[in-house]
Amino acid sequence: MSSTYGDSPVHPIIHQPWRYDIVRFDLHHDPPNGRNDFLDLWLQLGEEVRQLRFLRPRTIKIEEGFPWPTRGMIILDVRHWQWEDVGVQVADFEASRGSVTFYAADVLEVSAAG
Repeated sequence: MSSTYGDSPVHPIIHQPWRYDIVRFDLHHDPPNGRNDFLDLWLQLGEEVRQLRFLRPRTIKIEEGFPWPTRGMIILDVRHWQWEDVGVQVADFEASRGSVTFYAADVLEVSAAG
């Protein structure tokens, strides 16, 4: 996989996210103030567990087959699109069964374990 996908650079938050399994998916929604919404994805590769927090997620799509491995997951830096409150896209370059796709304002690593 190159350092870009389509017109967007691959986000540096995690190398080759398609190799990881999603072991936890937590959506936190604050109805009075959607600016506080976030989605935590816990990804595991062997003994390594990474927790990524996506701020203000939107347009979340979960394909049939989830949570089995989504071997096409890619995280892109899409700030150059200049969309309001969108800087990250989680996509699937293989259109995998069980894929999770969405947009978010930003992503950060909350913790690392394992």
